[in-house]
Amino acid sequence: MSKRAKKEKRPVAKIDFKPYGAAIKAGRTKQKESRNKAADALFISPRYLANIENKGQHPSVQVFLELMSRYHMDIRMKTLNRGSF
Repeated sequence: MSKRAKKEKRPVAKIDFKPYGAAIKAGRTKQKESRNKAADALFISPRYLANIENKGQHPSVQVFLELMSRYHMDIRMKTLNRGSF
């Protein structure tokens, strides 16, 4: 039996999510909504939301879309290193 050659991974630039996290936090605080209240409404933990807002953690697509909708944000907002999304 022959061993399979290891496939090279397709190089994909990782999107810097920090600008999105900061914008989500700004939208939440503008609506005077606590992190706990927002997390409860989205059925996620407050720590997960804090990591998205402050550390640029990549949320699931579902959570991302819900956050963008909740705070009336445009998904195509510009990021620091990639132009538009």
